[in-house]
Amino acid sequence: MKRTGATSPPSSRFPLSPLTSAQEKQFRLKGAALLTKAIQDCERTLSNIDGEWKYVRMHQGLKVYKAKTPHAPSELMVTGIARGTLHDIMNCTYAPDSFNFRLQSALLMPKEHLDCEVLHAIDTQIEDHPYRFNGIKWCATKWPGGTMNKTRDMCYFESTGITQARDSHGQLLEYGYNIMESIDLPQCPNLDLYSIVRAKISLRHIFRELPIGCTMVMTHCTVDPSGSLPSWMSDFSTLPHLLAISRAVDVAESIRLSKAMLDDGKHPSSKGRVAFLAKAECALCDKGNEFKLEKKRVVEVAGAGVKTTTRYFCPPCLAQAVMMPPPPHHLPDLVDVAYVNGEHSLVSKPSSTTLYSDDLSNDDMSELSSIAEDMMPPPPPILDFDDDDADESVYSGLDFDYRETCVSSHTSQDTTIPFSPCTSSEVSPSVLAQQLVQLNLQMDNTYDILRRNRVRMNSLQSTASST
Repeated sequence: MKRTGATSPPSSRFPLSPLTSAQEKQFRLKGAALLTKAIQDCERTLSNIDGEWKYVRMHQGLKVYKAKTPHAPSELMVTGIARGTLHDIMNCTYAPDSFNFRLQSALLMPKEHLDCEVLHAIDTQIEDHPYRFNGIKWCATKWPGGTMNKTRDMCYFESTGITQARDSHGQLLEYGYNIMESIDLPQCPNLDLYSIVRAKISLRHIFRELPIGCTMVMTHCTVDPSGSLPSWMSDFSTLPHLLAISRAVDVAESIRLSKAMLDDGKHPSSKGRVAFLAKAECALCDKGNEFKLEKKRVVEVAGAGVKTTTRYFCPPCLAQAVMMPPPPHHLPDLVDVAYVNGEHSLVSKPSSTTLYSDDLSNDDMSELSSIAEDMMPPPPPILDFDDDDADESVYSGLDFDYRETCVSSHTSQDTTIPFSPCTSSEVSPSVLAQQLVQLNLQMDNTYDILRRNRVRMNSLQSTASST
């Protein structure tokens, strides 16, 4: 299917000008090169995780590591099993416009998110690529240190999607990816005048769904805060961009419910000071007598911004939201294809096939499920669910307008946006497919080690109890 125009509306605060065709092509190639690097980094890490990485902490089933040497692929690495399917994960990463970006950020980073915009949407989803996105984004967040630290913002290129290849047995391997790479965009200069520090980030998520309905995550990240920080503030292993994906199940459900309310034209009700006396009703079907309602976090429009709040939903509406199928797409005859220069040529088309669902015995599935349960304690509720007095959080955005103080759009329109060049070998379809196959073999070896370790532990426990 041919690409249709997918340009974001003009930013309200930055003097943006359209990207040229040559610039769009450069960014597509940049995305392909970064995906190749992400796969190579995963292969290298899996082959020598103890030699290059030092374990730091566990966060909701994800293990956080810091590099032992400056030669490691990145400063930080995260790996583990996240609750939720691959489509849950991708629904939490795909945001093609500013509204969806704000909705997503408010749920994923409730305490850190301040403001964000999609500056340029080069490629967005089509039928064959439901989670495809190549574009430029800007965001401002609170960083470790709270009020003692300045707000940081980032301008970065993002590439998101699903790619796949077949192994030597013909088994289809499906991977999701989300890549963020800071860039220098002339139309989005540093906001020093507003005491906002421009940080830089290089983050590469790779996702692979497991047969038990969870998703294996491997992330490599390097951060430059662009400013001096006390040592106790410079621990970036707690950055929400790195760990927020651990809440994918809850966030994906909140996104689906929020969009369902918007599609149905539902608006927040106001019943004055006696709202607490009013009988609860389902936010989607307005029924409350037949079922026991559940309280869920959703996002609503609040002026020029958004707000997170809680609404009640009945079990049928919740089940309908959970059972919503992923965006439709079909599997082509050849899977080693992608979208570059307006035609399919590199990254594989996605499929909803569950990986290796037929290759594992019931015992293997039981062991893997048990391993996942051990690694993933139930996550704490997001957005302070335990605080009934903090039901609403409003994100009105930062108060600034850079259109008059920045260079004019006529001056910046022909400015070349710097990017890392990529060679033809880096974006070769056959090379990418081979790398995916090798990565899959290494991941399978990791699962085998986990299963063997668990069997050994059970055996030792049985021996100890018998004696």
